[in-house]
Parts: sequence; C-alpha cells; structure tokens
Amino acid sequence: MFPIVRLGSILLSAVVLLACTPGENTPDSPLVVDITAVAKALGRDEVMEQQLAATRDQLNRQLDEITHDLNSQLEEKQAELAEQADEAQTQELQALALQARQTLEQTRALAQQKALAYRSSLVLAFQEEVRAEAAEIARQRGATSVMLANVATLWFDPRTDITGEVIARMRAAADRSDRTKDAGAATQAPDSKQAR
Repeated sequence: MFPIVRLGSILLSAVVLLACTPGENTPDSPLVVDITAVAKALGRDEVMEQQLAATRDQLNRQLDEITHDLNSQLEEKQAELAEQADEAQTQELQALALQARQTLEQTRALAQQKALAYRSSLVLAFQEEVRAEAAEIARQRGATSVMLANVATLWFDPRTDITGEVIARMRAAADRSDRTKDAGAATQAPDSKQAR
C-alpha cells in the first residue's frame, strides 16, 4: 500500500509541475521574430540597400556641385586679384577659402545626416510592416508581446520563433498586391486601346 501512495504522490507532483510549465501559447512567453532574416528572405535588405545607395549617390552629386561652385568662386576671386593683391585682399581671399572649406564640411555633415535619416526611415517603415504581421500572429496565438531576435537575445525557445510565419504572411501579402496590380493593369489596357 505504501508504494502505491508514493507512486500516486510522484504522479501528482509530475502533473502539478507540467501544469505550471509555460507552454507554447501562454501569454507569459513572448514570441520572437528575426527581422534581419525576414528582410533577407524577402529580398528587402537588398532593396533598401539599393534605395540607400541611390540616395547617397544623389547627395554626393549635390555635394560635388557645391564643391565645384565654391571652387569656381575662389578661382574667380583669385583671378580678380591676380598678382596685384595687397595684404587686405590676400586676407580676404584666405577668409573666403576658409569659409568655403567650412561650408563644404557642413554640407558633407548634412549629407551624412540625411543619408542616416533616410536609412532610419527605411528600417522603420519595414519594421512597421513586420510589426503588423507579427501582431496578428501574436493575437492568433494569444501572446501579449513579440520581441526582436538580435545580438542582445542570448537564447529563446524555438517554439516561440515566428520568423517563418511572418515571412510567409508577408510573401502572401506581396503576391496579393502583385495580382491586384496585374488585374488593374489588365482592366486598364483595353480602355487605353479603345481611347486611341
């Protein structure tokens, strides 16, 4: 009789322990998404990098134009003064050169700030897209939060990883969007031929 009571106690303890262990869908365990993996899987990392490169190119072209303009102004001033420059005119030319360098450095710094701001806006826009899909998955699973898997994440239970689901949902949304665009183009094409 004593072994049966002990076995019953052990089984009861096991049931209590299992009941207290958080499961996959408990609100206490946050879900995790790897936003970098999502971006790579969808090709968005490359798209964002291309957009950023185009912006940098545009900013560099503007910087080159400003540099050219400042150099032209300096050369014109030097040509005006030629070799007949007195001390005051030489100081004026040096001050103009210093001002041109400062303007150029400020413009470079501003261009870098604009590039960083644009990069941040691209990342934030992508995060919002991911957030919408992750939030829907979290609601479906009854989770109260979704965290980003990043270098600060030491470990997480793979059952809480929703990266694959987010990728699948975003691909499906992109496919629906493409089909809608294709359908819209197909319905507009006959009208444009009739207008001719």
